Amino acid sequence: MTSSGSCEFVDRYAAQIAGQLGCWDRLVLTGTLQEVGYSGALEKRLQQDHIRCFDLKEFAQPLRQAMRDHAIKVA
Repeated sequence: MTSSGSCEFVDRYAAQIAGQLGCWDRLVLTGTLQEVGYSGALEKRLQQDHIRCFDLKEFAQPLRQAMRDHAIKVA
């Protein structure tokens, strides 16, 4: 936050922001993850890491849980 009360993110993207809430409890960012943002990219990435497509759920579960736990911790 800057001394004027606005944050750098809002200042940087002010032209692209339609509105602002006084108190944020969520932040939604949109964009494209270049490594997996096109057809076949995720499959290619999984193959590089020797992960079968059918194993993605098992692979992602600990990451999902760690992200969830961290979000709860910082909330």
